[in-house]
Amino acid sequence: MTSQEAFEHQLHCNMQALRHLPPGTLLPQPPDTEERQLLADLVRLPEEADPLAWLRQERGVLSARLTLCAILDLLRIMTRPPFTVQYPALPADEQAVLRDLTRLLDESDNGRVVGVLRAIVDRLHTLPELPAYLASARPIAADLAQRLLVDLITLPAGADPLAWLQVERTHITARIAFAKVLMQGLPEPPLTIARLRVYAYPTYVRRTDRFQAMVYEVAFGDEGFALRISAHLAMPDVPSWPPQSPPAWVGFDRVVDDQGYRYVVRFTTMEAGSAEWCGDPLPVVFHRSAFEKLRLACYPAVSDRVKELTFTSEGVVSYNAIGPERGRARELSPLPDVDIAPFAWRLVVPR
Repeated sequence: MTSQEAFEHQLHCNMQALRHLPPGTLLPQPPDTEERQLLADLVRLPEEADPLAWLRQERGVLSARLTLCAILDLLRIMTRPPFTVQYPALPADEQAVLRDLTRLLDESDNGRVVGVLRAIVDRLHTLPELPAYLASARPIAADLAQRLLVDLITLPAGADPLAWLQVERTHITARIAFAKVLMQGLPEPPLTIARLRVYAYPTYVRRTDRFQAMVYEVAFGDEGFALRISAHLAMPDVPSWPPQSPPAWVGFDRVVDDQGYRYVVRFTTMEAGSAEWCGDPLPVVFHRSAFEKLRLACYPAVSDRVKELTFTSEGVVSYNAIGPERGRARELSPLPDVDIAPFAWRLVVPR
């Protein structure tokens, strides 16, 4: 999967987890009333329902507004370091306009007012250098939103951006709105599990002809539990593999206890690079491989009734290779033959 697809896969897994949390679980909630209600509606959907299709059919207007907010949030990134340091600057007058628009977004709840959002898009149309600037830059973290921003500011003058999103970009709009509202209902980094209660050192190893992983630490705390994992992944035999974008296993997708309850899973990559230089306990067994150390934080904490946890991986591997420039934009293209089989691991909860 591309990194965007892997990110969305994890969101859908966490949406399923939100429907089966242990009783009394408290997680963050969106501050906005409409977004808070939207998250609650998504959680209440039947298991077999497609949340993206439901957003398109039942919440199209709200999804378009949330997407426009997410797109315009990129202005904050574009007007602050490190983005302003890494890429050539816009003309000074256009920079000044972007800073003004950023301040307008930051004032109270203006970012959620439809009229203000439309006015900001109209103002962006007056910046002639901005489309080429965005198209030539490497993707910002929110790649889908960046592409829509380029499209928005090249719409004909007077076009309604919300109507355009709802009609012409309905599928991408649903994906962005889903991510925006769900991320507000999940714990944010830094991923903490509060006061530690007990450590476990299971040193579990999973090894195939393409993949090996070791769970070398599990920590149980008052608010959740966390895993530290080392993994090696055999890399495809592609001579031009870009060193800045090795494949990465995204960790365990689902966690369920022996009571049938699910847990939200968040992860961070602590280290990544070449396995030949990693210096971790796993032996180097592949001719050419990528290395990573992951930290997975799971919420909520395990209750005293839970005896066993099951961690499941669907074998999702995330990767992006930056291809050559084509026209104005640099495209992201996946590389083939990066795959691991699904597997599960059970852990007896230490007491």
